Amino acid sequence: MFHLARHSDAVVTTAQSIGAKHTETAAFTAALDHLAEEDLAGRVITADALHTVKAHASYLHRRGAHYLFYVKTNRAALHAHRAGLPWKQVGWAHDEGWQRNRDRFERRRVKVLAADGLGIAFPMPPRYCSSSAAPATSARPAPRRRRSSR
Repeated sequence: MFHLARHSDAVVTTAQSIGAKHTETAAFTAALDHLAEEDLAGRVITADALHTVKAHASYLHRRGAHYLFYVKTNRAALHAHRAGLPWKQVGWAHDEGWQRNRDRFERRRVKVLAADGLGIAFPMPPRYCSSSAAPATSARPAPRRRRSSR
């Protein structure tokens, strides 16, 4: 079963059965087809790395939705492109700082970089996100120390 849920309250808005000869990636668009245009247009759809495919990005763009997909090594060309961007030259567009959430500390930060030449439709400039988490203790995690290149 493939579920779509709202981030705000974790309510499942629709579900799609995944048959024996079908895959989770095929269920992605089938589940979203159950949503009316006004329920999808302008919304941000998040998905794990399995759904970071051009067909899903194009589908959401056609339906007027925005998306946030994780980029991992299962998309080698996209991962290499992302890794080659000038991350150190760009400041943080947003940084919430360390916050306690459930049983861990989390830090959510966002950098915004252009991603030209990928052949993917972007409703707005793509945003590459970074987050960190650590087990909750009595204090927030210490800042990471950079290793010297000696």
